[in-house]
Amino acid sequence: MKRKVVIVGWLVAMSLSSAAAEEFYFVSKSGRKHGPFTLADGATVVLEGRSYRLQRVAGGASTEDAARRQKVTAKLKRIVIPQVDFRQAHVSDVVEFLRKASVERDPEKTGVNIVLKIGPRPPPKGLDDPFSEARDWLNNPPLITFTARQLSLYDTLQLIGQVSNLEIRIMSWGVLVTRPERSKASQ
Repeated sequence: MKRKVVIVGWLVAMSLSSAAAEEFYFVSKSGRKHGPFTLADGATVVLEGRSYRLQRVAGGASTEDAARRQKVTAKLKRIVIPQVDFRQAHVSDVVEFLRKASVERDPEKTGVNIVLKIGPRPPPKGLDDPFSEARDWLNNPPLITFTARQLSLYDTLQLIGQVSNLEIRIMSWGVLVTRPERSKASQ
């Protein structure tokens, strides 16, 4: 049973790893080292004479995916917007402004893909109450109001997520701005 726990722990660690391959040791309670092991999909781990092939956990991001997300994040942090001043702005207008600003402020002039996805979804809890905040939020996405200077695109997006209760997801292809998952939205 202990071996299963160790291997499951290893697979979880593998799914959370960065893009670069890293070496690790398993260390027993007595201090005996096993390894080094290279963290990579398909690598073979030998423990106490038994071989195990590491396989990425279903749904886990590939190392290529993680590397692309890191590049997107780095670009978001490099692009600085001199000033933003949103007053009761609809989220679609804010996203369009950031899309254009990302191209203008990017030295490569390619910008960052920013996609807004707030369309229909399963109704949140409380929708049967005509006065609930959930019903209001579904029909009228929040308006965004804030002013800031010299913020990176990354920090600007994080702020937008906070003031609008939208989720900002950095993807391998750009940024997805979306409603939070139902369980998060109902908290």
